[in-house]
Amino acid sequence: MDYVEKLLREMGLSGVCKADLKEGTIRIAVRYDPFYAEKARIKRLINLVDSDELRDQLNHLLNMMENASVYTTVVVAEIPGAAWRLRANLEMISRRVNDAKSRVPGIKAVMRKVDSYIKEYLRARGKNVE
Repeated sequence: MDYVEKLLREMGLSGVCKADLKEGTIRIAVRYDPFYAEKARIKRLINLVDSDELRDQLNHLLNMMENASVYTTVVVAEIPGAAWRLRANLEMISRRVNDAKSRVPGIKAVMRKVDSYIKEYLRARGKNVE
């Protein structure tokens, strides 16, 4: 198990992974979601707007946020020779997380602009935003 924790630290995954060992099986759960709260807000805004085009734009933004999230689980039996398979899986996950992290600043910038626009749109229609 020390090897797994060291591997997670080396790959920069220790903050987004939870590893445990039960009955000879190593289970690593990966959860990287930088937009958890924002997605809930966008879903709420989708229900408030009355324009199909605007709703489509918000759904597109929501999909961008979903694509910047990584949820996966790796399960490997603790047997000789399984370490290379675990390492290969974690390298692939590390690339996915790094790719997702690289998209976060751009999505956040778009999200701020869209949020501001939606607030003004709803205010103009007499709807409460907050």
